[in-house]
Amino acid sequence: MKLFEASSAGTPDALNDRFFGTGGVVTGTGLRITSETALKASAVLACVKLLSETMGTMPAMIIETNGRERKPARDHPLWPVIHDRPNSWMTPYQFWSLAVVFTALWGNFYARIVPGPSGFASDLLPLHADKVLVKQRDDLSLIYEITNKSGPKTILLQHEVFHLRGMAIDSEVGLDVMDLAREVVSLALAAEGYAARLFSNDARPGGILEHPGALGKEASDNLKESWSGAHAGVPNAHGVGVLEEGMKFHVITPAAKDTQMIETRQQQAIEIARVFSVPPPLIGILDDANYSNVVALTQFFGKFTMMAWSVNFGQSIDTQLLQDPDRFSAKFLMLALLRGDPESRAAFYTSLFNVAALTPNEIRAFEEMNPLPGGDELMIPLNMRQGAAAPQGASAQAQGIVRAAAGRIARKEIVIATKAAQRYANDPEEYKAAIVRGFDRHTLTIMGALQIDQTTAAVESRIAMEAASKGLAAMEDWEETRTHYLTGLALEIEKEHTT
Repeated sequence: MKLFEASSAGTPDALNDRFFGTGGVVTGTGLRITSETALKASAVLACVKLLSETMGTMPAMIIETNGRERKPARDHPLWPVIHDRPNSWMTPYQFWSLAVVFTALWGNFYARIVPGPSGFASDLLPLHADKVLVKQRDDLSLIYEITNKSGPKTILLQHEVFHLRGMAIDSEVGLDVMDLAREVVSLALAAEGYAARLFSNDARPGGILEHPGALGKEASDNLKESWSGAHAGVPNAHGVGVLEEGMKFHVITPAAKDTQMIETRQQQAIEIARVFSVPPPLIGILDDANYSNVVALTQFFGKFTMMAWSVNFGQSIDTQLLQDPDRFSAKFLMLALLRGDPESRAAFYTSLFNVAALTPNEIRAFEEMNPLPGGDELMIPLNMRQGAAAPQGASAQAQGIVRAAAGRIARKEIVIATKAAQRYANDPEEYKAAIVRGFDRHTLTIMGALQIDQTTAAVESRIAMEAASKGLAAMEDWEETRTHYLTGLALEIEKEHTT
């Protein structure tokens, strides 16, 4: 049997019926591929499942823009439809997940717009993509011909259908993705079918005992039973065998085409992941995966793959469902998907907090934590308000004492980075871990040396730790600039306390 042997077109066997159905376009492997049968390829199923589940977890929102101010428009009549209940039997997760499944496989998702008390779109009723035919009229508007389960066909006008399109080469419908990728998918399914046949029909033993003489049936059975009893099963694995009377043992190795089949299945899974713009480790292909590149690939998936889905869906809602798109717009909240690992999030929040772009409660809201009293005020660093120079009125003696303390802090920060670099010069991960350990109690050091509050000291400790984590090159001229900055900061705080 050839690796990808096709069944006769006129007499498909039971295995082909089970795996591939009878519709669709015949591919080079002899298999018929449709959008539905393509899901029987595990890589296609994994990619579509990942895309749809991810989209389903991203809340759909209506945003109102008023000048420079943007806020959620929870009172908009479309908000409950896209955010809470698209129709009477589906949750938002189920609806938007289904929309991705159809768009990813068929290239199009259709939902009938049902008017009601809340407006012209009170419900969105999904339609199967195979049952919808799109036509463009002379005035360039679209009509949708719906094939019903029973009864005559239904004709809907453009304003009566919510239509999501995937990649397209015309303005009417998106391209059938599985039609474009049918050869890639059929090769994966053919390899799976071959593997199924191999296991169902394989009658090869693991090895053969060769005797120089002629053995009768009884002697042959006794020899087989004796050998199996001594070596079969887990307790006897890898034991020592003894051959008598000139016998030889021949190991039967897998055929080259069987090894090729395994490699082909893995390669086709990677090809399918490429079709859906999904990094292979996210669907379980972990050959070259490690923590660092999986984190980076997850962020890549959010930034490039899911961002495109989010923008497409949001703009489709804007143009088809929102009646005032200049004031209102739809978006899918992607913050949880893009925010990265805890270390990256901490650095992100710190950088925005330090420039007064986020309040403590906004950070807590991103992390799904309850607000704190007084946490809604922006903390503008003193050096941003007054500069880092020493305030007027501070005595030369006071400035000298504070500068000496600031210099000791700056030099200690350099020492922490230098020791870590000397010890872990060839291990970036261990270097960063050593920096974190070195700055573990640095907040207390800054508080004691400069007599400043814990919050400000913690911010300054974090700034120094982030600089040190980038390597010694990032701390060039650190002692001079850091000493000058900390001196001005401490004197300014002291001035505020005494006025």
